[in-house]
Amino acid sequence: MPKIKICGVNNLEFALEAERLGANYLGFILVPGTPRFVTAEFVEECLAHLQGTAQPVLVFRDIRVLRDFRDLSRFIAQVHKKATKEELDAVAALGFREVWSLNGGAVRDGILYDTSHT
Repeated sequence: MPKIKICGVNNLEFALEAERLGANYLGFILVPGTPRFVTAEFVEECLAHLQGTAQPVLVFRDIRVLRDFRDLSRFIAQVHKKATKEELDAVAALGFREVWSLNGGAVRDGILYDTSHT
């Protein structure tokens, strides 16, 4: 059975409904200046209310946005740029459950294909 990722979660009600409907992954955008950007505080608030059936995915380009998270092992990392193997290894060293990359870059645990970045 295919797995489903709902990305761009930016309000709690949406996150709760996506989880209730069976989403496997919930993506939180940590890219400042983008329309669906959220803070670490918002992500932590969502996780406090969710049942834990959907795995949280932190979507980012720059690892500096991760400094406000307490425990990265709870998350999947989605490096939203064409990353090198060395960049993905550096992200993995932070303790993420898995590290996904964007089409065209190096691959570690998974790859996301996004037509807006071809």
